[in-house]
Amino acid sequence: MEGGTGRFHVTLQHRYIEVPIHLRWRPGDSTVLWFLEGGPSIAYMVSEKVEWSESITGIAFEETRDDFRSVDVSLRLGAGLEVPLTGTLSIAGAVYYSYGLVEFFKIDKASTTLGIQPGIAIMYTL
Repeated sequence: MEGGTGRFHVTLQHRYIEVPIHLRWRPGDSTVLWFLEGGPSIAYMVSEKVEWSESITGIAFEETRDDFRSVDVSLRLGAGLEVPLTGTLSIAGAVYYSYGLVEFFKIDKASTTLGIQPGIAIMYTL
């Protein structure tokens, strides 16, 4: 971007604790199992940071927590592969499409989040 005093770059970072509530469908039965899953996901923002990098003044950080909602609710749909390691332990990798149901910015009523999220999980069956 070009500003009044020179070139600058802005990076926005949010970190969330996310709790997905998914239903999984696995067709067939083989060594490597593919699946489709989806459902709601609730996330709570634990940290945020805006980093400004400008060619003349250098790097600056800004707190923006008041500009964003701290809770995000979204619907997710994903597909992936699950590989059983033992009778009770397996590893899975998936890619999810996410659509936010809550306005992301507090000041903009038409802001939702869209995303593609890769994921990996280690699952233990009780």
